[in-house]
Amino acid sequence: MRLAPLLTVCTALCMTGSALAQSPAPRQPAAPAQQAQAQSARPQVPDPISLIVMIRTTMVALNQANQTGNYSVLREISAPIFQAQNSQAQLAVAFTSLRDQRLDISSVVAVTPELTDAPAVDDNGILRVTGFFPTEPLRVNFQLAYQFANGQWRPVGMSVGTTQAPPKNPVAAENQQPKKQNAPARPKQ
Repeated sequence: MRLAPLLTVCTALCMTGSALAQSPAPRQPAAPAQQAQAQSARPQVPDPISLIVMIRTTMVALNQANQTGNYSVLREISAPIFQAQNSQAQLAVAFTSLRDQRLDISSVVAVTPELTDAPAVDDNGILRVTGFFPTEPLRVNFQLAYQFANGQWRPVGMSVGTTQAPPKNPVAAENQQPKKQNAPARPKQ
């Protein structure tokens, strides 16, 4: 699978979470009430519809940035840590290979993404979403990372690329085609 990283450093740091949280000093176990409060403060995985909107919004912003060469919107919809680490110029450099392919992924607006792993919020509060859009002839693959900031999930890392769509099941395709019916045999006279 060919994937073009948004920004190697940001993606590596954000995907591992090493840049987002420092190891806290050892402390005493929290009381059950404090543990419950900490869990309720931790952002939850969005509902399926919100998740689809987030994925599509991110992909459309990336597509428009690649088509225009203007990465300001992609940068501004991202999490503050991402904005601090990436200028528009750095994003343009990071997406050079994807942009040079002149790949138009706008069809993701009309196709429902399929997730290959269950979305999950890791210990650093990063929501990880991995999957693909079953478009043809190229399938659009993605690995997205979001951070809850300013009251919403915002992109903090991504990797997007394409692969050849797998061939359709020939047996299923054959069953969907209307079968020719032979004329009934007539007895010879």
